[in-house]
Amino acid sequence: MTDQQHYLVVDGGNSTELISTYGKEHLNEDPLWSARLLFDEPTLLNQVHMSFLDAGADIIKTSSYQASIEGFVEHLSLSPVEAHDLIVKNRPRPLVAGSIGPYGAYQHDGSEYTGNYVDNMTVEELALWHQSQVKPLVESDVDLLAFETIPAQKEAEAIIMVLREYPNVKAWISFSCKDSKSISHGESIKEATDLVMSSPNVIAVGMNCLPPENVLSLLQLIPDPVKAVKSIIVCPNSGEIWSDDKWLGKKCNVPLHSYVPQWQKAGAAWIGGCCRVSPKDISQIKEMLYKCIN
Repeated sequence: MTDQQHYLVVDGGNSTELISTYGKEHLNEDPLWSARLLFDEPTLLNQVHMSFLDAGADIIKTSSYQASIEGFVEHLSLSPVEAHDLIVKNRPRPLVAGSIGPYGAYQHDGSEYTGNYVDNMTVEELALWHQSQVKPLVESDVDLLAFETIPAQKEAEAIIMVLREYPNVKAWISFSCKDSKSISHGESIKEATDLVMSSPNVIAVGMNCLPPENVLSLLQLIPDPVKAVKSIIVCPNSGEIWSDDKWLGKKCNVPLHSYVPQWQKAGAAWIGGCCRVSPKDISQIKEMLYKCIN
């Protein structure tokens, strides 16, 4: 990936902006997280999207990471049809990735950072759940789907199964990772990226919501054949760890954008942020990436 047109900056943490700038602290305890505002305050979500676009993001993610038909029915008292329509309306512009979290995000118990639930679910059960999230976003005509914080290879297999039903839909799959070599459920990043590489729907693979200091080691383990045919996406958080319903540890002392040269050199072409990454961070990432490729 050497052509400048292949490099893209992804936005950061929508919920971070909603909390730090707009005082929506209650979202951390809400089972719908920022997806709550699709129903309550959609105009405010548009303001947050615009702040990341103004900062230089090329791709913005819809606020649907923790949105699901089941969740909207349970927590907003909507009918399944109304819940479906609410996700369909979740359509900002310009280049838009429809965000889909793992089954663990629906659980609202932090299990997207362990993936333990896959031990008691079949691939088919996971695929059925993801199908209900994919369908309304595809109908909303997003530019691509963003499967984020996927903790287990088994769940990635289920996602690929669903994508086969949509041959014209493009997607990225990014994994949550527990250390510098493994995704959260324990499979190696090499095995996981090898798997998703096989899908013609998937145009980018990588990792998100992990400490930035773990990124380089993981990038170096992604096989060269993957890097040759897929874009590599990196969207770390600010360095803290989510545990027991709160962020633990300290924000990384090293500015996030200072990592960009090593990530770009190791093959990352789509670079952005996740939780607790602000528009200011994205602006700095954009500037540093531009310097790297020019």
